[in-house]
Amino acid sequence: MWQGFGDGLSQAVELAVTPVLFALLGHLLDGRFGVRPVLTVTFFVFAVVGSFLRMWFHYLARSEAQDRDKAWNRTPKAVTR
Repeated sequence: MWQGFGDGLSQAVELAVTPVLFALLGHLLDGRFGVRPVLTVTFFVFAVVGSFLRMWFHYLARSEAQDRDKAWNRTPKAVTR
């Protein structure tokens, strides 16, 4: 029962922390290269899109794995008389 809570919490933290860390890295590089806010915005958008795609493909893989043995995916056996 608690496994779903842990998975959801870890995904929520990943969605929140990853873009912030990438934006912070972009901010530090912006200060070093003097191109404010280009790298901050670029790294933030990259992290958001990357996190979304990772979760999307992870969701699709889990859905396919759960549906693999369901009745609607089984092939009917040939009827012999």
